[in-house]
Amino acid sequence: MLKSIILTLTLFSVSFSSFAESKYDSNTTNQIQSIFWLDVDQDEAIIYAKFEAFFSLKSFIDDVILTAPSNKVTSFDGTDKLLLMLHEKQEIVEVYFSEKSIILDGISYSANPEKLSHFKELNNFRIDKGDSITHQVLNMAIKNYGLKALAE
Repeated sequence: MLKSIILTLTLFSVSFSSFAESKYDSNTTNQIQSIFWLDVDQDEAIIYAKFEAFFSLKSFIDDVILTAPSNKVTSFDGTDKLLLMLHEKQEIVEVYFSEKSIILDGISYSANPEKLSHFKELNNFRIDKGDSITHQVLNMAIKNYGLKALAE
C-alpha cells in the first residue's frame, strides 16, 4: 500500500514538474498571433494567421498539450516544426508534429493521428499550391516582427 502511494506521488510530481518547465500554459493560445509551419527539411514554411485553419490549428495544439497523456521523447526525426509566434512577449514556442503526437520541450503529447494527418494534408496542399516561403524569408519575417534576437 505504501509503495503504491509513493509511486503515485512520484508519478504525479514528475508529470507536474515536466509541465511546470514548459513555456506553454493555458494563456499561451491567446497570445499566439501566427504560426510558421516548417516542413521536415526546414527549408520552406507555411504561415498561418487570422483564417479558420489558424484558429483550428492553435486550438488543436492547445487541447493536446494541456490535456493529453505525455512522455519524454529523444528523437525529433521525421517531424515538422511549428513556430508559435508570441509577438507581445517576443517569444517563439517551438512545437513538433510527428505521426502520432505533438512534441514540446522534449515531451511528447499523444494526439489524434487522424487530426494530425488532416493538418499535415492541409499544409502539404498549401505547399503544393505555392503558398510556402523560404527559410530566408522566414528569418526576415521574424526580424520584422521585432523578434530579432530569436532569428537565426
